[in-house]
Amino acid sequence: MKKHFWKIASVATAAALALTVGAVSAMAADEQPKPSAPAVTDLSGEKAEVIAINKDYTETYQKIYDEVLEREATKVDDADFYEMADPYVNARKTAEEEAQAKCEELGLYSRIELTRTDATSYIGWTGTFEIDSIEDTELYFSTPNNFTCSGGNRTATITGDYAHAGNLKIASATLVYSNGETSRNLVRGTSQTVSATADAKSGIIETGHYTLRMCDGTGEGANLLEMAYITLIRK
Repeated sequence: MKKHFWKIASVATAAALALTVGAVSAMAADEQPKPSAPAVTDLSGEKAEVIAINKDYTETYQKIYDEVLEREATKVDDADFYEMADPYVNARKTAEEEAQAKCEELGLYSRIELTRTDATSYIGWTGTFEIDSIEDTELYFSTPNNFTCSGGNRTATITGDYAHAGNLKIASATLVYSNGETSRNLVRGTSQTVSATADAKSGIIETGHYTLRMCDGTGEGANLLEMAYITLIRK
């Protein structure tokens, strides 16, 4: 089987962060968000190869980013170091934008996103995707306003943005196997990244449900601020 790595939303943002930084309780099933227009996106077979981000993308992005950053850094003068907390912020932004635009122009990047749900007391997102193998697929999304998240194989992961790094987060994964067994796990915490991995069972994963929740505070009594609900279906 081929391993698919999907990037749903800004790879550019993730790359830029990497360069600048180091280069409540579970809801009942009937409380899951309902999509405005339910739909299943088929990401299996040939279509998957079009959307998948591969080594060519990452290498091209990095090369262009470095070139543009070096060019833009020469425009920073002494005054910027006194007037700006981060004199290279604009240089990085330009490098990110140009690298991403070039990769899209070359056909190395395609975007798929979660869908905003009907109005609720919190911000909701949902997406259902058909794929060849749930075990060999991980989908990443930055569609949510306050976090990035991923779901695939047996794991659900949520990472808060800078403003919500310490907020209470809840990640849960529920898997249904071909032999009828179900595996679940739910993890909550205030670390910037929280992950939940369900136990492996015998058989093939037929359906994976991944729920990522961001609360509006740090305590257990905090209200739900935003949630993403991802479903993977084996085709």
